[in-house]
Amino acid sequence: VIVKSGSSPFLASVCFEMQLSSVLHLSCGARFLVVSPFTSGQQECPSCSGIVHGSDVSIEQLPTPFGDELSSAIMLKPSEGSWRNFELGDDLHIGIADSRGTVHSFWTEGIVTESNSWDDSITVSSLDLPDIDARLNDFIDQIGFKFVPETYDETAWNCFDFIVRFLHFVDRSPLLTKVDFVSQFVEDPLKRAVKYIKLYKEVESRGLFALQR
Repeated sequence: VIVKSGSSPFLASVCFEMQLSSVLHLSCGARFLVVSPFTSGQQECPSCSGIVHGSDVSIEQLPTPFGDELSSAIMLKPSEGSWRNFELGDDLHIGIADSRGTVHSFWTEGIVTESNSWDDSITVSSLDLPDIDARLNDFIDQIGFKFVPETYDETAWNCFDFIVRFLHFVDRSPLLTKVDFVSQFVEDPLKRAVKYIKLYKEVESRGLFALQR
């Protein structure tokens, strides 16, 4: 078996539940997608109908859009549940990961810090700030009074406002509005995630997805 990983070991473990693999059947040259992990000896090749054995395949994990960079970045995840059940139009939650991977965000409880519940988030923008931890602390010390439970509004003053105000604070895109931010930074990564989810569910429902040669 030839195994190539398109993701880091950390990413593979985090996103294992939604990991796809590309399988090349060496005997006939057919390539197809399967949900990982691939179990040899149990899958029939969609091209030659032979049983695919481990010694006769090359397997490559497809890169996923989830959990790829959990430090010094702006991260996005569903407000409720996981990406597996996400549909366009569902609420999203966004936060800032510091150098240690701790994510700071604005929620109904005010500014919260979390280290474990963002593992399957997607990166919408890397933050090239060598002093990001100090800048975050300064931002919260100076502007944090605007982000308390009493000021939270799910439409007018939410987690996205927290991100935009931080970017203003560190002189990144000082004229950026919340609408601009979503258009410039969120839409494309979100579309990639939704496309991957759709493909994953298609492969999962079929058992495999044959690729054209």
